[in-house]
Formats: sequence, C-alpha cells, structure tokens
Amino acid sequence: MNRISCLVIGALLIMSCAHKEEIPQDIGLQFYSLRKQFDEDVPGTLDLIRSWGIQTIEGGETYGMERSDFQKLLKDRGLNVVSVGADYNELYESLD
Repeated sequence: MNRISCLVIGALLIMSCAHKEEIPQDIGLQFYSLRKQFDEDVPGTLDLIRSWGIQTIEGGETYGMERSDFQKLLKDRGLNVVSVGADYNELYESLD
C-alpha cells in the first residue's frame, strides 16, 4: 500500500471515530493531492479515488485531456466536482 493510500485511509478512520453520532457528510478529495499519479494515468487515478469510496472532489485542471473527455471519465465514475482551484483573474476574465 502506498503512502497516499495509507494517509487517506487513516484520515477516513480518524474521521469516522471522531463522532459517536451519525452525521451525514461527504468526504472529498482535492485532485492536486494526486497530481503525480494524474500525470502518469488519469483514468487509473480516478478509479483509485472511486475505490476509496470518494465521490466529492475539488478539481482544477484536466491533466492534458480535452474537457469533454475528462468530464465523461468523471461522470462514468460518479465523481462530482463541487469546487475548483483557480486564479481569480482568470475566472473574472473568462467564466467559460
């Protein structure tokens, strides 16, 4: 098991033990955390994220893929982008 997997699993365990009551809350992941894995294998990295049970993600870039192709990979895996990291000026000047 690699270091990233151990960190994610450990964080999930800590969070699950922190509350005795059931509190509905999504656990998300920032794509930047796996930037090196995305550089090597985009579909495989998305599969890894999904195998962890994560559905809520913070996106940003498409790692060299066309936006429509990347969006299809996300949709096929049930991954929901709820936020993005972006430059304010870039967003202000071009919202498309």
